[in-house]
Amino acid sequence: MQTWVAVVRVSSLGKRKADSEKFHADDDQIREVKAWGAMKNVRVVVLEPELNVSGGLPIEERPRLMEAIEGVERGEYAGIVVAYLSRLGRSVSEQLKTWSRVEAAGGQIVTIKEGVDTTTASGRLHRNLLISIDAHEREQHAERFEALREFATKAGVWQRRQLPRGYLKGEARRLVPHPEVGPEVTSGFGDLPGGRSISSLAREWGMTQSGVRALLRNRVYLGELRVGRYVNKKAHPALVDPRTFDEVQLELRRHPRPPRSKGREVALLAGLIRCASCGHVMTRTHRNKFGTFNYLCPGRHSGARCPKRASIADRVIEPYVEAITRVELDRLEIAATETGSSMAEAEAALREAEGELDAYLGAVSAADVGADAFAAGARKRRGAVDAAKGRFYTEAARRPKAPAGGSGAAVWETLGQTERNTLLRSLLAAVIVKPAGRKGGGIPVTERARVVAFGTDLGLPPDRGHLAMGIVPLFPDSNHEGVLTIPGGEYALQAAGRAA
Repeated sequence: MQTWVAVVRVSSLGKRKADSEKFHADDDQIREVKAWGAMKNVRVVVLEPELNVSGGLPIEERPRLMEAIEGVERGEYAGIVVAYLSRLGRSVSEQLKTWSRVEAAGGQIVTIKEGVDTTTASGRLHRNLLISIDAHEREQHAERFEALREFATKAGVWQRRQLPRGYLKGEARRLVPHPEVGPEVTSGFGDLPGGRSISSLAREWGMTQSGVRALLRNRVYLGELRVGRYVNKKAHPALVDPRTFDEVQLELRRHPRPPRSKGREVALLAGLIRCASCGHVMTRTHRNKFGTFNYLCPGRHSGARCPKRASIADRVIEPYVEAITRVELDRLEIAATETGSSMAEAEAALREAEGELDAYLGAVSAADVGADAFAAGARKRRGAVDAAKGRFYTEAARRPKAPAGGSGAAVWETLGQTERNTLLRSLLAAVIVKPAGRKGGGIPVTERARVVAFGTDLGLPPDRGHLAMGIVPLFPDSNHEGVLTIPGGEYALQAAGRAA
């Protein structure tokens, strides 16, 4: 008796639940394939149903379908049976890939409803037409969904289940400020640049610190509604003004979440030291018997391999960074008391760039100038916004609050390792180390490393959490405006570094 494998798929459950008595879409398909097996006198193995699985996905992203295909290729099954063709998929290319692999292995695919016979040219044409119709239906559904989403975004309709803190859902499903919680959120945004901590906000709001950080980055509090590629800048009343929002983003960049020490003391340069070959953050090795450790590029990053890993001893790089930090702290203590118009100019330039982008998106239609031209114009203006925002952040970073309790260098001596790491993250964008091979000990640290000021554009992609950054070589020239050095180019500890 032949053994066949059955694939069962349900595109979307919607509000239905798989264990509900009213849900029977998968049972209907199972009943169909079992009845077919009884009629043909063959054994049918029904795989676990694919629920909430789009038919447009690649076959590699459908584990049950891949299991069926590979089973046919191993000779375990004579073929695949489905209740009707669209259960196999709704993508022309992916469907044909499935048929090609199964038939190349000597197997067959049976679609019970359509009764497709691919042993003849007419049967294959029939199959291709049906696949195209299924794909067309999926594309039409996607277009209707996108049109509805665009319309709802322009109307300011809140389309998510969870409401952002500080808002209620008002008429026409638009957000309105919560009379009690809304002012608390506004106050929280205003207090953070004044020195309030993330942890205190988390305690007051009953949230985790990560949740508070995510809230403070959410542009919904500017009155914006972002759904996919659709943006409504004035969807609902704002709880925060643009300047306060930008100042909060600066504070979040100055004081990122401390790195996890995993039971060990936090490394001084944790999260800051990067490999010049690939741009990725280097990790700290375990201390050796001499009580020292190395900073080392891991080498592999989400499938990419560093072309030449950098490594440097802590006793070489840390004293160099600390020497620059002491000078920079004293310099910034003086700079913090100076007045000037650069901050105001940077903010004005940012608002002007944002206004030009909004005006372009509101006045120009892709239908009028063509999709490519419209996209190019939008990219150009978004680039101007990003550049203006970078200038604003840079100017703000150059005007930190003066250290309390003496000179900057004196304050540095009173801090613990974790506190020093936090302070460095507010002063520096990165410490970049170039690989030096076996001669690393003989090359001055001033030639191997670049200490880069906070706010300097390193050319790295935007922070996207867990997504791969790729390989981005870094090593600016020593005369780059963002590179920090000891005045006069002298470094008293260079001899010690060379000897090490």
